[in-house]
Amino acid sequence: GLKDRRDVSPPHGTLRRIQEGVALWRLGHSPYLGSAWQGPPLLMVLLKPFLYLQSEFEWAYVIPYLLADVIASNAIRKLAKHLGKQTETAEGNEEEMTRTVSSGWALYDLKDGEEKTRYGAPHAYPSKEWLLALWYLWNPCTLATCLAGSVAGIENACVLGALAAAVENNIPLASFFLISATYLSLHPIIYALPVGVILARGAEKLLNKEEGGEVRERKSRTVLNFLAWCLCWSLLFVGLSECVLSSSGHRPSTHWMSQTYGFILGVGDLSPNMGLYWYLLVEMFDDFRGLFTFALQMGIVALLPVLFLRLYERPLFLACVQAVIISLFRPYPTFADQALYCTLLPLFSDQLSKMKHKVLLVNSFLWIDALGPIFWYLWTCLGVANANFYYAVSMVYACVQILLLNDMIGATIEYQREIKDEKKDV
Repeated sequence: GLKDRRDVSPPHGTLRRIQEGVALWRLGHSPYLGSAWQGPPLLMVLLKPFLYLQSEFEWAYVIPYLLADVIASNAIRKLAKHLGKQTETAEGNEEEMTRTVSSGWALYDLKDGEEKTRYGAPHAYPSKEWLLALWYLWNPCTLATCLAGSVAGIENACVLGALAAAVENNIPLASFFLISATYLSLHPIIYALPVGVILARGAEKLLNKEEGGEVRERKSRTVLNFLAWCLCWSLLFVGLSECVLSSSGHRPSTHWMSQTYGFILGVGDLSPNMGLYWYLLVEMFDDFRGLFTFALQMGIVALLPVLFLRLYERPLFLACVQAVIISLFRPYPTFADQALYCTLLPLFSDQLSKMKHKVLLVNSFLWIDALGPIFWYLWTCLGVANANFYYAVSMVYACVQILLLNDMIGATIEYQREIKDEKKDV
């Protein structure tokens, strides 16, 4: 079933392993005994009451994941609303003009008060916002993640919540969601970069905006405040985790960190999934596993400086790019990662309309989403295929995501160049 599928649930957050950890805990043993549970303690505490309700209501375990999806969809709605309203006022030839600087999500003409797109067609923003929220809720990848009881859905909600809180300039809430996502699976820590820039500068840089000393000082204070809140939430999460383990009769220690984050970084589970790690690490000699694991894990971090320098003025788009990179290089990617960046992409519809391989990308993702589960079933259940079939889909999935990254960034650079040219003409 979906609960055992690695392309839907990462091994450190599957429902069955959560149930095993809770069972060990109830028997007085450490939930980290053996290899039953590799998730953080607070996640088990959060889900434990709903697992107890399963004896009376079979689908009770879905409740927290449904709530997470509702939070994520509301965050998407807020992001769409913000991008629709974020404008910049510029003066030129005694005429006041306003244009959207983030994605071309909307253009406003303040002279006649009429809402227009880049080409003058009217927009109904509330319907677009809710349509995007419903697209996330009814995305097949989101539905599969929810029904499988995968922690990836909660992680998506935390990431989107951090971005939505950042555009609303809510530093405590943005840092809380960011640390929550990091607490669950570690890799979302790289979203601290775009979230911090959004808090300091806004979702997109305003054109023709001079920054004085006071403005730079305010931005520095905002970033320091954000980092301080992140540190406070991190200490609180670690402290609560220690208290939870000590309250169950186990000696407090940081053993759970090595069991959780060491498991993710060291790729402790090589069961087949949509990632690049498992097949390579199974086939190579043990002496080289550490080197290749380090090289693949560093792929997430290695691209950060270049992307930050190039997309510094578009931190929300940078977050979308980072979502694709995390899905590409993390050891246990799931279809929930695809649901995340596929929901963020429509926010940048204007600039991404210049992508050159839209049809190829859409068809490739549909092909992967269809054939991936089929090849997995043929191999693991029927035994009429082998690992090469399934890993071929994983390789194609990685290549398609690389092509998506290339197309996204290339279209954005071309869009920015057009804006600068239009500015010069004005």
